[in-house]
Formats: sequence, C-alpha cells, structure tokens
Amino acid sequence: MIVVAAIVMIAAPIIGFVVGVSSAIGGADGLASGQPVVNGGTVDLPGDSERVIYFEDTSVAGTDVACTVTGPNGQNIATQPATFGPDVSDDLAIGVGFRTAAAGAHTVDCDLPSGAGSSLLVRPPVDFSAVMGAGVAVLIGLAVGFLAFIVLIIGIVWLVRVNKRIRTGQY
Repeated sequence: MIVVAAIVMIAAPIIGFVVGVSSAIGGADGLASGQPVVNGGTVDLPGDSERVIYFEDTSVAGTDVACTVTGPNGQNIATQPATFGPDVSDDLAIGVGFRTAAAGAHTVDCDLPSGAGSSLLVRPPVDFSAVMGAGVAVLIGLAVGFLAFIVLIIGIVWLVRVNKRIRTGQY
C-alpha cells in the first residue's frame, strides 16, 4: 500500500500536467494557423468555418470596431464580437467573429480608429473549453496525488504501529 501510494502520489500530478498541457496545445492550434491581412485586403479562407479577426493593435477592442467581410461571390457575411465563450459578455470581445459560407478570397474591411495599425490577423477562434479542460486535468492530477499522500501517511502510521506491536510481543 505504501509503495503504490508513493508511486501514485508522484505520478498523478505529472500525468495531470502532461494531459493538461496537451489539451491546451490542442485547443490553441488555431492560433498558429492565422493569416495576416492588411485592413481592406483579401485573405483566402476555407468554406463553412468559423474565423475571428484579431487586431494586432492592442488598443483596439472588438466591441469598438465594425467590420465588413465580403465573401468570394460578393455576398456580405454577418459579423459579431468574438469572446472566449458563450458565458462571456460581449464587452470583453477579443475580436470580430464570422462564419464563411464558401471557400475563396474574402475581403476584410474594418472601421479602425484613427492612429490604429492596419494589420489584422484572421484565424480560428480560441477553444476556451480546451483551456478549461487543461486546468481541470491538472487539478484532478493534484487531487489524486493529495489523496495518495494521505493513503501513504496512513500506511506509514499503520506500519509503525504493527512493528511496535511485533517488537513488544503484543501481536
């Protein structure tokens, strides 16, 4: 019992951390696949996919800017503030989100405030549930490790008592 508890106490937090990091990396894959575009320029996007326009100028907020996205066939695509998830207020928008209809060149034009940089980045939205899942995996690993620590202490106390009884002949 003591050996198993010691192994679990060490291994559980490590496994929780590894699972958490791999989950977070999987959720952040979209961040690496961003396509830079100058305001008013075009970017080639796949069909039927969610995208977010991120502003490289950090002083620009998603709620303060109106963006127009025009699809490859000239149709206007509806945009809305993009947040980290459905439970987050639009006041905390990280960009402007939209869903493409058809694959091809999409024109992105945003009414940026004067003095703001015209560099934009179009990429998939951040999967906040994967980041939350990473945190949960780490917490579960720590909880299992803590329970194993308690079992380890109980096992050591039990072993000391049994050895004491054996030495005194009361066993």
